[in-house]
Amino acid sequence: MEIVVKNLTKKFKDVIILDDINIEFDRGKIYGLIGKNGSGKTVFLKMLAGVYVPTSGSIICKGEDFNLTRSFPKSVRAIIENPTFIPEFSGFENLKMLA
Repeated sequence: MEIVVKNLTKKFKDVIILDDINIEFDRGKIYGLIGKNGSGKTVFLKMLAGVYVPTSGSIICKGEDFNLTRSFPKSVRAIIENPTFIPEFSGFENLKMLA
């Protein structure tokens, strides 16, 4: 597996957006997300891209827990329609991530 998502949960205040998500993404395959508006697709992708920090759970890429390192491998990138700056990152780190 290239990316492993384990028990991923995201809350905004008291609202649970994603609850205990588990999925594995294999290298070289193309994946898509489908779901109703407000189902958490964008939140999930933003957590994979490092824009949002999960409330709990882990995202493991190439054997490293992304939540611990906060440094996603250079081979993984995301294009986000309306980029959001990550408050935990410096200005330079935000530019590197979003440029």
